[in-house]
Amino acid sequence: MPDLSPAGPAELVCILDRSGSMAPIREDAIGGFNTFLEAQQAVPGAALLTLVLFDNEVETPHVRTPLADVPPLTAETFVPRGSTALYDAVGDALYRLHARIAETPAAERPERVVVAILTDGHENASCRFSRTQVADAITARRAEGWDFTFLAANQDAMLAADAIGIAAEDAFSFVASGAGARVAMSVMSADVAYKRTRSRP
Repeated sequence: MPDLSPAGPAELVCILDRSGSMAPIREDAIGGFNTFLEAQQAVPGAALLTLVLFDNEVETPHVRTPLADVPPLTAETFVPRGSTALYDAVGDALYRLHARIAETPAAERPERVVVAILTDGHENASCRFSRTQVADAITARRAEGWDFTFLAANQDAMLAADAIGIAAEDAFSFVASGAGARVAMSVMSADVAYKRTRSRP
């Protein structure tokens, strides 16, 4: 019998808050993401990156793009504005990626899917997905082996993560400052790299 276990590149999803409250730490958020990108490019093994930027709208500038082909963020591509549609961003990203993976031949599906979410504010603008829908989607994807990392400022990250189905050990709080944003991105990078490369139990 041929080995049909998943052998495709890892799937990384970075869901990044760019609401208006991120404006004071814009440069640090950009620099932190670019450092994250460089670090992930140095991790052994192929990976595809989906980047989601959200305020009260959701944009996906990169969809399953090879890491080496993802350009750094700039002041032109990361412009803080608007409010915080966190549930719409997460719900949209999960449903779309799950559908795309389902259409991929079994032997080419990723062994690892890691979703990293960073926000500096409370949900206040979603209109397409509710908290319950997002929690149900995350719970279903975790049951399939997907990994999640949640970083939040200006709130209790563990409580906020638990409310959407993410385990407390996968949640991190950070200070909403330039230095805090860089530390948060560093923590996110290390956690994503670990989850991306660790052996299955």
